[in-house]
Amino acid sequence: MAKSKETGDQSRKGPTRPRSKSTNTANTTVESARKTLQAAREALRAAENQYEEVRCKATAQLEQIQHRTVGDVIDETLDFIRKHPGIGVLSATALGYFLGRRIGR
Repeated sequence: MAKSKETGDQSRKGPTRPRSKSTNTANTTVESARKTLQAAREALRAAENQYEEVRCKATAQLEQIQHRTVGDVIDETLDFIRKHPGIGVLSATALGYFLGRRIGR
């Protein structure tokens, strides 16, 4: 009787045979999909972090712009021209040229 019980247990488990090519291919495909999904998650986290940094910088710059007056802009422009006179001269020349062309017509 013990012999038939063992045979019954073995028949429930099924014969042990090596995995087929289709099983190996399926496992490889599943593993590849898992790796791709993990890479996508990491890329998403990196994008979220970068978005948060850009959002914080933009918010800070917007707040600075909202609190600036025309006098502040003029003062900053004059300071820039004092530090970089060559750029100031070239900018003034280009602006004068284009305004002259526009108004002269």
